[in-house]
Amino acid sequence: MAAAPRKRPRKLPYQKLDVGRKEIRLLVVKQAEFRSDDIYCELRRAFLEDRPVPSYFTVSYVWGNVTTRTAIYLDGKRVEIGASAEQVLRRFRYNEGDVLLWIDAVCINQRDIAERSQQVAIMGDIYSDSAHNLVWLGDDHDDSFARALVPLQAVLEDARLATSEVPDLGEILYDRQSSAIRYSHDPATSLNIDNLEDIHGIYDKAWFTRLWNRDNGRYPVARALRPSVLQLFMALGDASARDNKDFVFGLLGFRCRYPGMERALVGVSSDYTRSLGVILCDAMRAALMDVAKINKGSCVFSYLFLRPGDLQPGNIPSWAPRWHIPWDQRLDAYSYQVLTGTGACGDRRIEILESPAMSDTTLSLGGLVVGRVRGTAPVWTKNRLRSPSAILRRLECFRLLIHEEDEHKRMSSLAQTLVAGFTFPGVPLLPTAAIDTFHALVDTLTRGKVPWHAYHAGHLAPDDPNRLAANYFLGMYNSCRKRRLFTMTDRRIGLGPQVMEPGDVVAVIYGSLHPIVLRPLPDEGHYQVCGEAYVHDIMDGQWLADQAAKGRKDEGFTLH
Repeated sequence: MAAAPRKRPRKLPYQKLDVGRKEIRLLVVKQAEFRSDDIYCELRRAFLEDRPVPSYFTVSYVWGNVTTRTAIYLDGKRVEIGASAEQVLRRFRYNEGDVLLWIDAVCINQRDIAERSQQVAIMGDIYSDSAHNLVWLGDDHDDSFARALVPLQAVLEDARLATSEVPDLGEILYDRQSSAIRYSHDPATSLNIDNLEDIHGIYDKAWFTRLWNRDNGRYPVARALRPSVLQLFMALGDASARDNKDFVFGLLGFRCRYPGMERALVGVSSDYTRSLGVILCDAMRAALMDVAKINKGSCVFSYLFLRPGDLQPGNIPSWAPRWHIPWDQRLDAYSYQVLTGTGACGDRRIEILESPAMSDTTLSLGGLVVGRVRGTAPVWTKNRLRSPSAILRRLECFRLLIHEEDEHKRMSSLAQTLVAGFTFPGVPLLPTAAIDTFHALVDTLTRGKVPWHAYHAGHLAPDDPNRLAANYFLGMYNSCRKRRLFTMTDRRIGLGPQVMEPGDVVAVIYGSLHPIVLRPLPDEGHYQVCGEAYVHDIMDGQWLADQAAKGRKDEGFTLH
């Protein structure tokens, strides 16, 4: 007799939640004698407003491929869930007794956008009210987890003995200055070369890149020291998320973790019905308002890595950082170096202005126009920096572009602009040393060599021409790659973003340590942001002070 066909899995059975009482769903996972047994579960409702809250475990894991589905039995009905969620339930159920879990793939109706928004808004409460947070890194097929546990526990014990607490395991595993991995050839030490690979194998797992797990874990800044909203974005910038909007909503779990953070994020809400562009604008506006209260000057636009085509109509507003797009060395520039205590804005804080043209996707800031861009050079790429003769030709073209009769001033301004004021590794280039350092590079290139490896010159004397050339070249590479050298109508020179073009405007935006290149729009006072720039002779705030002494009035810039 033929077996009866199995019933087609049904959709998950959900009823509306009570938003006012912070209602959530919990999952009762029934016991099973064998791991291969079918999974039977029941949904239970709970209110986080009630006390005591039922004792439950939250689960952190990686969703994986959401199109791969597996069946479980929920409230007596056969339903489909993601394969990774099914693995988690199979792993964490007990042999004896049921277990109460909160797992987002099942406990949130993912098809209901309004419910997703509401549940994300209380995510911090869901995790903080749980008895424990269970982490699922994946199956240990090759026993690498088991092998790594012993040395990892030894590392933590070393840290416990050396410090009063363990603020950051990365400080033990990595040398922050050289980015080198710490290890020893002594088999008696906790970080010997034999077990190092297993330890790093754990941290290579996808779980450690998942955005929501940055919140569910521990942010590496002490709770007493509230990070700025921009710092949180930086911490989440290399994470991964299933929905691009979560790169903003992932911040909301930090609201109750740091004093004042809820107030700083008051303009950000987890509303999945809003467009990604509007959500990114909300986040950037909150970040700017937060910076205005904390700092006089900041790298507020350092996170704008615009690529060709990003300024086309219909795209995300130019002033909103694309937090959801990973920084790519092949496509994006490095951030400029900053000397503490100085900047083009001087001591002026960010000024967010009220404007009749304000909308969810516009922002008005105060500042002053420096001048207009006259000409731009081609974008520097890595390939353009490989040939000594090609580099020399380009340097000579740049020198001739500078409208300065005094050759000494011409060479000094070019030398400082090409490295944006800093040689490798982040050493300020003084005007008195700029020409000698630049000539050291030119002499090396003339001999047919490109000094790529500045770190190999560390054994040389500080004034050795080879070391000067190597440090200057790496500084030039880090500053110029994916940027354009440009000239202005007032004869200034600078280094700007790859999307800039002649006719753009350079402005000092109050609160920004670097000048900003803006693209004028048809309406007067309205612009798109192209990105940060380095402009010779205005980076220390003196130009802005001079303009104030001349009585120049503040200007407003409405950004789109």
